[in-house]
Amino acid sequence: MKGCLQRIEQQRMLQALRKSAVYRKVGEEAQAHRGLGIRRMLELGRVSRSSFYRFDPERKRDTDRDMDLRDAIQRIALEWPSYGRPRITAELRRQVWTVNPKRVYRLMRADNLRPSDHR
Repeated sequence: MKGCLQRIEQQRMLQALRKSAVYRKVGEEAQAHRGLGIRRMLELGRVSRSSFYRFDPERKRDTDRDMDLRDAIQRIALEWPSYGRPRITAELRRQVWTVNPKRVYRLMRADNLRPSDHR
């Protein structure tokens, strides 16, 4: 049983390596504007287009991108404890943030920020 699990894990690792190699090669070919289109190259490599566009080895994780926004949300929540997601979103937009209410809700939920009930 243990040997079987090890083989499965090895196969998954090889698959991930193969996919990342295909993504890199397709990216190089697309930048060089050689012959085939991205869609056709991905078909030939047997990988999905959505995962190709999601793949970026130099991309920072989303948590890094959200750190400044989290900080701004927490500052507003501390200054105005009764503000919920709609008011915090409006305040962020007044502070020149381009932000979606769903994203604010997700970050508030992750940080366990809830408006106080008393006014």
